[in-house]
Amino acid sequence: MQNFPSPRLNAYLALLKDFQRALLPKPSSLIRSINQAPVADPHCFQFALGTSSHETLSRAVVECVQQIKHKLGHRNPDLCQLFITADTYGSNNIRFASAYVQECLSGNNSAPPVVLGGAVQSLMGQGSKSSGGQGVSLMAASLPNVRLFPFHATSASLPDLHQGSWKELVGALPAERKNGTSGPPDRIAGLILSEPHFLSVENLLARLRGAMPEAPMLGGVLAPNAWGSGHSLRGALFLNSDTHDEGAVGCLMRGPLRFDQLCWQGCRPVGRMAQVTGVNGNAITHLDNQPALLVMQRLFTEMDDSERLLPLQVGLDPTGTGSAFVARNLLGFDTSTLSVHVAVAAVEEGTLLQLHLRDSTWAQQGLRNSVREYAECLPADVRDRPDRLGAWLYSCNGVTHSEEASMQAIMPSTKLQGAKCSAEIGSWGSAARSTMLSYSSTFGFLHHANA
Repeated sequence: MQNFPSPRLNAYLALLKDFQRALLPKPSSLIRSINQAPVADPHCFQFALGTSSHETLSRAVVECVQQIKHKLGHRNPDLCQLFITADTYGSNNIRFASAYVQECLSGNNSAPPVVLGGAVQSLMGQGSKSSGGQGVSLMAASLPNVRLFPFHATSASLPDLHQGSWKELVGALPAERKNGTSGPPDRIAGLILSEPHFLSVENLLARLRGAMPEAPMLGGVLAPNAWGSGHSLRGALFLNSDTHDEGAVGCLMRGPLRFDQLCWQGCRPVGRMAQVTGVNGNAITHLDNQPALLVMQRLFTEMDDSERLLPLQVGLDPTGTGSAFVARNLLGFDTSTLSVHVAVAAVEEGTLLQLHLRDSTWAQQGLRNSVREYAECLPADVRDRPDRLGAWLYSCNGVTHSEEASMQAIMPSTKLQGAKCSAEIGSWGSAARSTMLSYSSTFGFLHHANA
């Protein structure tokens, strides 16, 4: 192979050569020769999942693409989410993976799909052929009449959209479809993924909530150190043919969709509540108008001996309702000021505080009950045709129970793509707003609004 002066180009050409060898005899002829599935209702959504644990990334991507092509049949995907385990493949290979996926899944007469994703710590997903949670996972969605607005953000400001404009995204919802037929109203939803050192992600979520207050947002903070020792300590984020190591990537959707969130924390509340009456950034100085450390000591002594053996978290509910606590890590105490420091950008006065315990048995049972209740409420068109329902799972790497097994037992045919994250993005309790979570399991279920 001819040697080029650019190391990046050399790496790209080397991986492309390996990629083409994996697609014997020819990439285009092999992909088009796959047995096509029967044509589905052109107005419904359709989902397909491809997984592979092949030791060569190019071959793993090919195997995922083959599965997607076979399951979608004559349809071309509109949105794909690609996860690759950070420790399995070299950084140069990871860098070009999303570009290969976009190229291989581009239709002859249609725009290439939006590809979102990144390097994660481990994989989950029904039908997964990965070994020990390692390899490649690709979820593809065909979303008729849904407009996609991908973005890459490096600050807390509203990002520029790569397709369309904010006016088109949040403008007045049409009463009728372009073809003149009445249909369900447009809704907005989004997926968002952040690298672990993007400190503005919570402020970015607040900006997105301000622009789209009713839109559910789901996602996670991906694996650090995706490029290995001596390289960037940040994660790897995919957006179409580009790979980023800074900020966040996401895709906003607008159309006749329904995007249901199901979040369950791995921490259960214990004891009474107290109100934050004094703060200094992430330091709580006063609870119920008393020094915070003294109140926390009393709350701890009120617990049972068996409860004190479980890892302790601090639950914060900024809504003040007592029904939307988010578990946060307890960073420490300042004995000179009698303050309590928690892992959050800032605490607001009026927030309710309650101690939480990391309890995997409690979390497993609660999650199963929640999934069962959701499955029982699904419309018949979705329940009888599981390929019309797509599910995403972002789970904290500190959660020890198996969310995938819980869902498999209740919804065995649903297409589920999951990954372990450093933190999760979703909404919990009565709060409709999406925020950063910890020690949680966050599901997102997408299907057509007509179903």
